[in-house]
This record gives sequence, structure tokens and C-alpha cells, in this order.
Amino acid sequence: MTPTRERGAAARVRGRAAVVLGTVAALLAGCSSSPESGPTPSASAGAAEVQQSLAAFEKPLGAQDAQRAWEGLAAAVGAASARGVDHDTISREVLLWESRQLSTSEGQQTFMADAAALNGRVVSVGGASGAPPAPTLGAAPAGGSGRPAAFRQASPGAGLSFYFVNGVLNNFDSATVNANLLSATLSRQLGYPVSVKLQFNASSANIAVYTYSACQEAQRATADNPIQENRDLAKAICGLSVGGAAVLPEAVMADVSGTISRKALDPNFALDGVNASLLKNAQDDLNKGLRVVLISHSEGGLYLRNVLPRIGAGKPVGALYVAPPFGSGQELNANPTRYVMFEWDWLLAGISSVDFTTKAVAPQTVYDGSTASRFNLHYLSNYLYCGSDSAKQVGDRTRELVDFVNSVPASRGGARPGLSGGDGLPPRQGVQGCPVPQPEQSPTPTPTETPSGSPTGSPTETPAETPSETPTEATPSGSPSSPAGAYYVFLLTNVSGGNVLVGSLDDVQGKRTCDFADGGLCADAGGQDVPVQYTAELGPYPTLTDAQAAYCANAANPHPGPGAVGTKVDIFGGSYWTDNIDFSCPVAPSP
Repeated sequence: MTPTRERGAAARVRGRAAVVLGTVAALLAGCSSSPESGPTPSASAGAAEVQQSLAAFEKPLGAQDAQRAWEGLAAAVGAASARGVDHDTISREVLLWESRQLSTSEGQQTFMADAAALNGRVVSVGGASGAPPAPTLGAAPAGGSGRPAAFRQASPGAGLSFYFVNGVLNNFDSATVNANLLSATLSRQLGYPVSVKLQFNASSANIAVYTYSACQEAQRATADNPIQENRDLAKAICGLSVGGAAVLPEAVMADVSGTISRKALDPNFALDGVNASLLKNAQDDLNKGLRVVLISHSEGGLYLRNVLPRIGAGKPVGALYVAPPFGSGQELNANPTRYVMFEWDWLLAGISSVDFTTKAVAPQTVYDGSTASRFNLHYLSNYLYCGSDSAKQVGDRTRELVDFVNSVPASRGGARPGLSGGDGLPPRQGVQGCPVPQPEQSPTPTPTETPSGSPTGSPTETPAETPSETPTEATPSGSPSSPAGAYYVFLLTNVSGGNVLVGSLDDVQGKRTCDFADGGLCADAGGQDVPVQYTAELGPYPTLTDAQAAYCANAANPHPGPGAVGTKVDIFGGSYWTDNIDFSCPVAPSP
């Protein structure tokens, strides 16, 4: 076959009906790593238990049955984490299951129906398995003389109750995984086991938007380990279409923004099931002598803002807003509240006016000038990236709230008179095993190697070393050049729904879609400068000729595209454009 490279603006702006799912592949790595030899039998069993627990949700469930199934899922996720299964692996198990559920109309309906059955309900996630319950202040120690236990005589964290309300685009499964990540983060940062009570907010918007979000999570969770199974997972989710309509970051943000605005302006929002349940649970804990710390992400902050004043002033209750969808300046940084917000978080584009508190730096998802990157850096897993300044801020702000609730006098339901605040532990300057990302010191990409452990700072546990970048990441301009003699067959995922390119990392890193045939017009010609997104499907190869030969060996069935314009081939399990292939097949590999 002899595909040709078409040049010029006319070729690049051809209209094509395609499902465009933006996929910003960001290298989010965990804070714990798997052994080089592969997962241990215990870890494999933990992952299998997560899959088994999800099977209960493959049919519509009533409220009680859904609650039991959810508790089983939370227990399986917590047990897998305790066995050393890293966050990305747990996320992949959930995403594999989601890809099956979202692939059929019946599965979609069941997925959302089970979420509705769990809306406003609570499940405990994470914390030390089998640990004795934390005593309340003023309670007699078990087996003791009956004398009230002082806080500093109790175990660290005793008497504290942590709640988490998730944001939009999180269903019961992903919200549970995120709550476990929050539990692990706070346990590391505070120095004692933290069990998180997930107050589920079933605000998953419409199925098309949720599918887009699941695509982003799949790209993130698989970027550090590009084995074929993971590539297939990302393709399966990102390839799901809804009525053939394009789902773009702008449309997703508009939909989520509308959801937030409707709730913020709803005069009956106080009657929402999540608000009613959160208020009752917090009040019940206060009546038991516990101190309460409420934590939210994104839209979940609306519930904290509604419930906090209804609990009443002077109570031992604090609230941490991660990416708050409201506020201005520093108003949320005074007792009883704190907040954490990224610069360039998409909520700062008209929804929230708070001052940003930190910047995302590589290898976190960072702002690269695109709308998609503003959306993707907003994810909770990016805020909780192990070793990052944002994760440390979440821990530090939580510690400040713990100090606050412990300082409330007993007459107001808090600590005993004369008992100083605090959790009895000194502030931490960093978390062992979580190297802080450095924006100007990212390692040279070594695409021939698969990281031996979960890379630093993925949404979960601690790695022993900083990960190497893999060519599955959409690398911003200025990244290191590719190693000498490394050539690949790339799929440009956001160029006309998929375009094949043969070359080196230098040919894709820092490039725009408009730099390629079919990529549209650049900004100086009336279009947009959109960073190209890509995956390395084949390679590396020592020479360009070898990479070209690999392409020729895998490409089949060359055929005209829609409207008899351009050429497509069957490759990588799909049909993709070849307008950026500037050589003819066959090509013999180098000797």
C-alpha cells in the first residue's frame, strides 16, 4: 500500500463524524510500589476480591441490598490496600468493571440506578483493620478504674470522626476508591490510622459526561504501566460513544458547572438527601462526645457549606474544602474552615474566586494551556498525589482543623476544660517514601523500561524512586528529548479521532494538533493551539526503518475514509487515519 501525507489547511480541516474523547494521559503514580517480579499472591487476592465485590452491582438493587453490597466493596478496597495493592491497581479493577457496565444501555441504567439507591448513605472506608474503636473524651478507659480518659492519654486520633463528601462525576465505586485514597493520605500525613466515612453524593451528571470522566481516569490509571491489557482498558472506555455525539472538555465543564449552579441556587437544597443524612450523622457523633472533621472535594463542598451553620457555632466541627466551588480570597481559611486549591483549577474560571494555595507540578497533571488540562488537574487523585505540596497541604489543613476541634471547650461539646488542643503529634515536614515532585528535574524518558514500582506521586501509595516518563504521556513542550535510537509507532488520539505516526518522541513531545495533517488550524491561522495527545502503540525500535517496518507489518486493509477523502488502515484494534505516514509499504527492517 502507498498511503500519502496530505498537506495544507484544506486537508487538516476536513469535517469528519467521530466521537472525540479528549484523553490527557497524565503520569499519576502511587506512593506504594509493587515488587519487580509482579504482584504478590496476597495482592492478587486483594484485587480479585475487589472484582468479586463489584459483581453484586450488576443488577438493580434496593436500598438495603445496595448498602450491603457497598459495605462489601468498601471492605474489599480497604483490605486490598492493606495487603499492599496500590491505588492504581485498585482503580484499574474498578475501571475494568465499569467498562463492561457502561458498554450497554442496560448496564448504564443499572449503574446509575444503584447509585441512586445509595445517594445520601454512608460507608466507612480505610483505617487500621481490626483497630479498637477510638474512645470519646471523658469516657472511662476499657478495663480501667472508671476515671475519665484524658485525650493525650488515649491513642492518637482518638475521638475524631472524619466524613468525606465526593464531587460530581464520581459514582459509588470511584467515590469509594477515592475515599480510601483520602484515608491513606491522612493516615500518612497525620501519623495515625484515619477511617473515612464516605457520605455518598450520587451527582454523576449524564452518562455521556460520566463516560468522558471514566476515560480520563482510565488514561491516568494505566499510563505508568502500558501493558496490552491496560491499553485495551483505556481504549474500551474511551471508545464508548453515546449517540455518536462529541464529548469535549468544554461540554463536560459546562454540564458540571450547570449541576453546581443548580444546587447552589436551589431553595430546597437543605432537604437534599445528602444534606439531611450528613447533618444527622454529624449531630449523632457530637452527641456521642466525638469531634467531627468534614472534608469535601469540588461540588461536595456545597453540602459542607449547607450543613456547617445548621450544626451551630461553637461546636467541635471543622470543614476542609478541597477545590471549593465557591468563596473568594482567603475567607475559607479561618476557623472552622480551611481549603486547598490549585492554580488553574477549572473552578477558578468563573465558579470560585478563592486565592489558589498551591501549584500542580510534574509529574502531577499540570496546566499546559489547554482546557482539558484545567479539567484534569482538578481530580482528587491529583490533589492527593503522594509527596506533592497539595497532598501535604491537605494533611496540614486537616491537622489545623483537628487542633481547632480539640480546643473547643467541654461546655460546647468539645474537649475537657484545661485540655490543650492538638492531636499530640508534631507537625510533619514531609512524608517518608513520598519524594516531592520537582518541575524542573523530571528524569529523561526511558520508554524501553517499565517502572519497577508505582511511580512517585500517583494518586496512592509510596514509591521508592521517581518514575521514568513513558511515551504514553502527553508531554508538554520543553520535556527532555527522546533517547538516541528510540522510534515508535504512535497513535495521535486527538487528531481527527486517531491518526498514526511513525517517529521519535521528539516528533510528538511539545507539538500541537495543528502541527500534523488533519489536526486543524493553528491559532495564528484562526484555529486553536491544542497540545497533541498520543500513545506509543509499538516500539521502541533502534532505527526509524525498523519502526516503519513494524507499522507495515501491523497495518491492514487500507481504505478511503468517509467521503472518499484520505486513507485509513485497520491497526491497534481500530480503523485510523494514515495521513501522517510519509513512506510506502512494504519496508524491510534493518539488518
